[in-house]
Amino acid sequence: MALLDDDVLGDTNLNRHILAAWADLGQLKAQLAQNRLAGYRMRIFPVHARWQDYLATPPPERPARPEALTIAEASGRYSLVISAVDRNASRVAIAGARPEVILGGSTNGLEAEIGRYRDGNIWQCLACSSPPEPHPSIEQAARQLAGMTLAEMAALAQEQELDLAAITDYLKHPECGTLGEREVRRFAALTRPDWSVSFVSVAAGALLAARALTYSAGDDAERTAAEGDTLRLWLANATMARTAHQRNPDCPLCGTADTSLTSNQA
Repeated sequence: MALLDDDVLGDTNLNRHILAAWADLGQLKAQLAQNRLAGYRMRIFPVHARWQDYLATPPPERPARPEALTIAEASGRYSLVISAVDRNASRVAIAGARPEVILGGSTNGLEAEIGRYRDGNIWQCLACSSPPEPHPSIEQAARQLAGMTLAEMAALAQEQELDLAAITDYLKHPECGTLGEREVRRFAALTRPDWSVSFVSVAAGALLAARALTYSAGDDAERTAAEGDTLRLWLANATMARTAHQRNPDCPLCGTADTSLTSNQA
């Protein structure tokens, strides 16, 4: 398995990262997974990069990876990609590479959803239900760009389509808007904090792993003849259901394709 992740383990990950503890903070997540799973019947090739950056790297310059993956890249088609990302931009990029099969996991409130997406079928692709995230606020963007050189700020602002002038002005006068923020913080201090639902993403990870195993073993072909099914677990009352979603006509990848389905197919 080639495991792509450019992130490091932070304290906010510990409540759902079963392979790590406090002593592992700051370590690269992909490398940590390789270290923890060493000795099992699985070879992990950690790649410290985002999916988009990995695809943009010429194949001869990519790091060590499984031979089967090298062959697939030479043919221009991945046979299986597992999407365990939390940003829609990354989901769209994964779908845009058009692998033969994508297994994708996501969460929404107390709901975990695991889908299988096959290129060229009548059902939705991974990008159909992954609209681009809204642009960050000036405050969020300023926190992201703070400490960078002007050239680094300009490059990142251009990449993310941010208003560099507005952000640099805010960095010069960060007191703007702090009175309202102070009132919000005062109000929050008087209310009961909300509870964490990180166990939902743990459930999604477990379901996704089980889905990958059954797919690899060929044990799910009969139940998933539609080649586009979704497994949904609602944790509030522990119910599970299967469904298949129609394509989104506004999808940037498959929305222009024929979506005429009969009521029985839908």
